[in-house]
Formats: sequence, C-alpha cells, structure tokens
Amino acid sequence: MPIYMGFFEKPVVRDRTLHGDVKAKGYEGWIELTGMMYDQSLSGLEVRVVKFVDRVSPLLAREINGGMPKLVVIAFVGDDGTALVTHILRDTLIVRQGAGGTKWVGQVEKPLEAVTLNCSTASTNMKDKAPDMPRWSLRQTKPPV
Repeated sequence: MPIYMGFFEKPVVRDRTLHGDVKAKGYEGWIELTGMMYDQSLSGLEVRVVKFVDRVSPLLAREINGGMPKLVVIAFVGDDGTALVTHILRDTLIVRQGAGGTKWVGQVEKPLEAVTLNCSTASTNMKDKAPDMPRWSLRQTKPPV
C-alpha cells in the first residue's frame, strides 16, 4: 500500500517548494514514504516518516528550524487510488532529518532518510474499507486490542 505525504500552505493550497516525485493520479507532486510513526515528546506530537533520499531532501533540510508551519497530509492509498487512512497534521514544522539505511527497489539499492515533524494537532480519518485497522485516539498510549 503506497504512503504519500503532501505539504500545504493552507487547505487546498499546495506548498510551492516541497514537491516530490509521485505521479499517481490525485497525488501528483506528493512525496512517497516507506513508513511513519507517531511519538509524543515534550515539545508536542511528533511524527517520524521514512522516505527515499531524493530531490526534495535538500529542500526539507532547509526547512529545519526555519520554515513556516505547514499543513501536512499523509495518505495510505489503496490499489484504486482511494485514501484508506489519512493523517492530517496541523501547524507542522520539520525538526530533524537524518540519513541511514537502504532499501532494495528492484535491482537498485536506494538510500533512506528519516524526517521528524512536530505538529500542534493531528487527526486521523479512516475509510470503511481500511485493512483491519482499529480506530483509536492519538492521545491513547496503546491501540485497542
């Protein structure tokens, strides 16, 4: 299941500089992720995403501790192009970026990087056909069993 991340200046207005290489219909210019996780820190809610090192990597690095807060949308996309799970992060800043690890894609080994985002609030929307993912609040420490 592909995971895509898009940066927005405000709802429906895409960020002018942080464009990725995704070409999938409805997600053109988004950034492809290989994974994500939430973490609660002293400075708020953090989301760590893992992605391939690509042309947007240096642009993300420039945003660290100097960029303006953005709206970030992370979508887990089904085979039909529908977002099955959507995470919406508000007032998001990029706070860390670090390279490490690789992943084989076909016959090519591609480098990975982790990017840590800090946001003021987050919400999650799930479609009814999301694959076996229980609903739970980000404020809970553990998902329901």
